[in-house]
Amino acid sequence: MRMIVIVLLMTGCVVNGLRDDQARYALPVGAAGVAAQARGVVGASVTSPGATPVGQLPSVSVRRALEPADLTFLGVDVSHKELWAKASTQDFKPKTPLSERDSLVVFLARNERLKAAWSTRQSASHRHSQALHLRRMLEQFDALSQRPDQRPAPTIPSSESLQGKVVDAEVALARIRFETTAFELLTGLTRAFHEARYERQAVGVFSESVALSRRLVEVARARYVADKVSTADVLRAEMRLEALKRRLKTAKERRAAAVRVVGALLNVTQTIKPGSPRPRAKLPELKRLRAEVAIGGLDVRLAAVRLGRGEAMLALAERRILPDLSQGLSDRRGEQGRDRFRAGYAAGQPYLEELRDRVAAAGRALAQARTLVPAAAERAHATLSDALRRVRLYKKSQMPRARQALKTTEAEYKVGRQSFLELDDAQRLWLETHLEYHAAVRDAHIAAAELARIRGPKIVDGDKP
Repeated sequence: MRMIVIVLLMTGCVVNGLRDDQARYALPVGAAGVAAQARGVVGASVTSPGATPVGQLPSVSVRRALEPADLTFLGVDVSHKELWAKASTQDFKPKTPLSERDSLVVFLARNERLKAAWSTRQSASHRHSQALHLRRMLEQFDALSQRPDQRPAPTIPSSESLQGKVVDAEVALARIRFETTAFELLTGLTRAFHEARYERQAVGVFSESVALSRRLVEVARARYVADKVSTADVLRAEMRLEALKRRLKTAKERRAAAVRVVGALLNVTQTIKPGSPRPRAKLPELKRLRAEVAIGGLDVRLAAVRLGRGEAMLALAERRILPDLSQGLSDRRGEQGRDRFRAGYAAGQPYLEELRDRVAAAGRALAQARTLVPAAAERAHATLSDALRRVRLYKKSQMPRARQALKTTEAEYKVGRQSFLELDDAQRLWLETHLEYHAAVRDAHIAAAELARIRGPKIVDGDKP
């Protein structure tokens, strides 16, 4: 009789503890619970001894819209709150030209794919209360399973604790997917913005080259009238002018198409002219970069979380499907129970095998990511390094020399010291050098964005990978 009373008292303690957790973590029960959650009610007061104060426990957060502060992990400045608020409206019309920083603010504020990823992350984050509730159940179980000498007893993970691990993995997976989406969108906009900016610069270079060719045609004709050059020089000059006009027309068409792409990404109807770019990130040290992305690269973190979720789901399934030999199956009265366990195990075994295969595949994917991600980072690092070298080379050396060579050759051609072929070569060199410079600037920005996507957000102390 005394043993029955003790068991009843222990059961009552567990039930009261779970009820306290229900109120403390604001888990909704029916319409009343949903209404309390909408009002932001955390729960009733806790009277059980040793309970954690209500104010120190997390509550279910209210669904809110995406804000610039939620995107600080991108490592770019999107803190223009006034522009963000205006861009969030349907009838928003941005001023043009639009700088890359402002374009990024407008893009992130209006992008529907990013909003959907943010909504998914919030929905997953709301399951934290479920995970906390399951952990609290495990704490109650641990407290009731202590030995008489108060030493903690070794316990087998319960279904509730394993469910909590699955929930934690789902929350972390939603978070990393949101970060992956944001970095992919950032890379896409950077590519489109600098493609449009390059096409705009190319139109300027071709326009200047056409003006130069018109001047050279006039010089060739004047020298032909003075009987100082043959008809061939005039024909070459006119052919060169027609070729440059054709390339200028093509450049204008490409510029119009690139500008429309930027406008489509920003989800606006008007034409957007790309303005000033944002500062490029510095080139990281290669050895440190490889070590960093092998552990905290975005794709590596995603593969690791997927593996953790699979392992937690497998452990939970094994806990529920495999027979528990500690439940007295050898008892004479357990023949029917043993048959039920045999049937459940036989039906669940294919499911367990599939889960084990998925976990093994997730482990192989993680190992492959730890090899492929550093290689991809090294390739992006090499592309960025080459682009930066080309920028410095063309800006400091090649462009000034090509400009000076063209100026000198044109002056000498007017007085008969240089042939038209040499003047044409100098003009080609000037044109290609300027185009290569602007292409190097474009490639540097795109490579820096791709490298940032591979690296992902920086992990600080206390942050879960």
